Amino acid sequence: MAVSLELRRTYQHGTLVIWPPDDLRSIVGELRRRFDPASQAICDAHITMTMPFAIYPSGSDLDRLSDVVALHVPITVEYGPLASFLPYPCVYLEIRPQDRLRSLQSALYDLGLFNLSLPFSDPNDYIFHMSITDGYPDEAQSRHILASLEGFEPRGTFEVSSVEWIVPDSDFRFAAYRRFPFEQ
Repeated sequence: MAVSLELRRTYQHGTLVIWPPDDLRSIVGELRRRFDPASQAICDAHITMTMPFAIYPSGSDLDRLSDVVALHVPITVEYGPLASFLPYPCVYLEIRPQDRLRSLQSALYDLGLFNLSLPFSDPNDYIFHMSITDGYPDEAQSRHILASLEGFEPRGTFEVSSVEWIVPDSDFRFAAYRRFPFEQ
């Protein structure tokens, strides 16, 4: 799979995500393989918490990041139902509570470590979600995907007690690099 040089440059230092539990990651990952294999080839199912790092974070940056994350208590995340950002072609699972996740994201952004010049980086407008398709395929195919998944209503909850720093390898496949736990 060819990944643009611009995308590689933008995400070269990684980003912060929430990993869903393995069983949910497997279900969503299978849907991603079926409907958007290019996105699944880059990264397993996740909830994006931040835009990518603007520069590679120093040791002191990571200490500050760890301190900020540790100030937050675990969050019970609700997921489902399926939704879309149509006409932008993205099919996803809804994620709640938006306000608790936004509070964490805002505290992370206050550190000044992230590239907030990218589209969809305004924390007031960002909608936390778990993508099944991510801007692919087109609008008509996204409508078809939603119709084909009618009746499939994955819903549930899981506990979030950390965020993960994920970084792409030389093949542009993201993997966990470091875990930042919440207050325990």
